[in-house]
Amino acid sequence: MTRHFIRHHGFRDICFMTGDMRSEDAQKRYRWFLTVMEEEKIPVTEHMIFEGDYWRTRGKQAVDWFMEGRETYPQAIICSNDYMALSVCNELKKRGVRVPDEVCVSGYDDILEARRYQPSVTSISAPFEAMGRNDRQCMLQQASGAGGVVKTEASA
Repeated sequence: MTRHFIRHHGFRDICFMTGDMRSEDAQKRYRWFLTVMEEEKIPVTEHMIFEGDYWRTRGKQAVDWFMEGRETYPQAIICSNDYMALSVCNELKKRGVRVPDEVCVSGYDDILEARRYQPSVTSISAPFEAMGRNDRQCMLQQASGAGGVVKTEASA
């Protein structure tokens, strides 16, 4: 999503709301954000990153953090999941900011609620079925003593 906003929309002012950084998943998504920003030669400052909680409780705090020391809203806010994206959208709407006309917001998981939100939240679908097949195969291999990790399109 970060690369899409940069290359397809020309955005350079992008903020990122991570999940709980105690989670390996949140750390992975955060590293990908930093990697893409570095590849695109876009500096990341302290107030471009906010640690969320994978739930809908921190939208106001995130927007306050992103707006610290600035007069204009970022072009895009990328959230590590749809619940946080919905909370950011709600907060932006409360402030009179039009999403996506003034600020684009994206999430991850492609939950039904995000699709039904007005306007719908841009999201990425997680390959849950492929991940489940991979997990099942790993468990079967571990149970049979074969060990190892099975590479699928979801884990590759």
